Amino acid sequence: MASQTGLQVSRAADAETPRTLAELDPADSAFLGDLMSVVQSLVKEYKLEQGGYRLVVNGGEYQDFPHLHFHLISDVPRSAKSPDFA
Repeated sequence: MASQTGLQVSRAADAETPRTLAELDPADSAFLGDLMSVVQSLVKEYKLEQGGYRLVVNGGEYQDFPHLHFHLISDVPRSAKSPDFA
């Protein structure tokens, strides 16, 4: 799922979500490929190429619910993004 306030891509069928990158199984390569495809689409859709962006990976025990998750962050002002972003 992708939203204007954040990016959440999950594997609903999985009973256990990896808590860190180290816990990813080699079988997760398709999931990571799909994740990069979604990120690429969002970068294009919201015109983030010129203003820059970061893809942040968080995981580990410091969270209330330890799970591996990703954030697509941009400093591009809303007015410079896609008109649908408002």
